[in-house]
Amino acid sequence: MRQIFAVTLSVVLCACLVSQVLAASADSAQIVIIPEPVSSNILKRHPGAQEMRAVYETHFGQKLLQVSFKDEKGFEAVELFTGKNHLYGNVLVVEDLSEILPPVVVALKKEFPQHVLQRVELIVNPNSAGEEYEIYLQFDNSNWKLAITDKGSVIDKQKLTP
Repeated sequence: MRQIFAVTLSVVLCACLVSQVLAASADSAQIVIIPEPVSSNILKRHPGAQEMRAVYETHFGQKLLQVSFKDEKGFEAVELFTGKNHLYGNVLVVEDLSEILPPVVVALKKEFPQHVLQRVELIVNPNSAGEEYEIYLQFDNSNWKLAITDKGSVIDKQKLTP
């Protein structure tokens, strides 16, 4: 009887997981399945982590897995992992926009005068000096995503689809 219950429970849990993955895939073609070593790594450090989602992002010339989740307290956390599933670093949300480095602000104003910032994230390179900003903004009735180095070089610019 216990084996039947265990098998039934496993089937139900797998079905729920598959439906969540399919629903997430329908929301964004970029969402990827999180490798088991990555999810285990997160759950060891954040046992109550929920709503994990992942996309591939390029930072500092490396393709990294960016995993976002809600931690035990319900706060959003974002971590980056290498292709070998090792923790690379964290993505920090810049709450105080006055903390954005002046060269980044100059680059923003040059590329997008009269822009409206929506979200700014900071990625620090753990292997050497340097930072990148991932900036989401609105300009001319369109949403944009930019990657800008701490020196003010725009390294990626994407117009987002509504």
